[in-house]
Amino acid sequence: MNTHPLPGSALRRSLLRQSPLGLVAAMGVLAAVLGYLTLVSQFGDLAGHWWQAALAPDEENIRQVVLHYTFLPRLCVALLGGAGLALAGCLMQQVLRNPLASPAPWG
Repeated sequence: MNTHPLPGSALRRSLLRQSPLGLVAAMGVLAAVLGYLTLVSQFGDLAGHWWQAALAPDEENIRQVVLHYTFLPRLCVALLGGAGLALAGCLMQQVLRNPLASPAPWG
């Protein structure tokens, strides 16, 4: 009996056959953690008041105003832009039936 794990190429093939749902979930968790760490490092003095600053900022607290009108819109646009680029790349791979999406079809 062979007690060794699968060879590298067979292991990679078996991982590629699985659904990418786990990878998507891991990337979502990573994005959430990085967003939280950014909030803590940039707006740590608003601890406990982030939701207030995001939804209805106190106009007299400049940190809440900056978070509401500057940081959150940029964060949302960056997330939407990244998701759009990821979707476009995925569609290109599916339409061209090219898993690497190389520029060969374009000359």
